[in-house]
Order: sequence, then structure tokens, then C-alpha cells
Amino acid sequence: MRKAVEEYNMQKSNAADVRTLSIRGLARAWEVPYRTLRNRIVGKVSGFRHASGRPTVLTSSEEQELVDVITNMAKVGFPLTRKDVRQLAYDYAQQKGRNVFIGKAHCAGYYWFENFIEVSTAISEESRKLVHCQSNGSK
Repeated sequence: MRKAVEEYNMQKSNAADVRTLSIRGLARAWEVPYRTLRNRIVGKVSGFRHASGRPTVLTSSEEQELVDVITNMAKVGFPLTRKDVRQLAYDYAQQKGRNVFIGKAHCAGYYWFENFIEVSTAISEESRKLVHCQSNGSK
């Protein structure tokens, strides 16, 4: 019981310390960049789904459609190579009216593919191995 009272008093004193700290002090205490915390407090950034960096090329539902095509092709005995998947993504984006993949190769980029494979958990490990093996020229 005594330990619980001590913990309660400690939390109460920590809460009082937090109320007296400045934004910069809170940022240091929580090990968060000052500007990040200030933007959240002021309201420039709201919610928790905010992400830095480029927006995604395809929506999650569109990526799921690609995953379905890739897995279905692998199931029927025609696993796609890396190049096939990149060209499929390029063609799909063109059909949707997005000219996001720029280049003479007319396919999605190398890093797009790497991220797509990493993020797409629905692609079975077997399909990943087939795509990897075919792209390297081995079986």
C-alpha cells in the first residue's frame, strides 16, 4: 500500500513539473524535436497518421489489387519476375491516369519495387522467392 501511495505522489509531482515546463523543456524531457512538438500544440499538424516524405504512388486498395494479380499468377504457374511486376505497376498507374513513374524503361522504379515487396505482407514467401529467383536468372 505504501508503495502505491509513493507511486501516486511521484506521478502527481511529475504532472506538476510538466505543467510548469516550457514547450522547449517538454521537448527535451520527452526527447522530441522542439519544432515537432510546437507544431502539434499549435495545431499545424493534427492526428497520428501524418507522415513525412512523398505520398504513395498507389493507394492501399490499388496495391492490394496488384498483390492479388501477382499471387494469382504464381498460383496458376506463371510467377512474375521483378521486371514483370514493375511493368505491371507502371501499366496500372497509366490506366489510372497517373504519370508517376518517369523514365525510358516504362516501368516502376527499383526502390518502388523493393518497398512494395517489403510492405506487401499478403505476397507469400514462396511468391517472393520465385520473383527473386527469376530476376536473378536462377531457379
